[in-house]
Amino acid sequence: MHIVHGIQDLLFYRILEKAVVFRAEAPKQPPEKARMNATTA
Repeated sequence: MHIVHGIQDLLFYRILEKAVVFRAEAPKQPPEKARMNATTA
């Protein structure tokens, strides 16, 4: 059970990191590319 919780935390932090990187890069990207990245993430 503790291992499962650890995996959930890892997934959460990876998603959070992706969201932060996406926000940081979003202004540099054209809107259509940013929208495509948002749908695939």
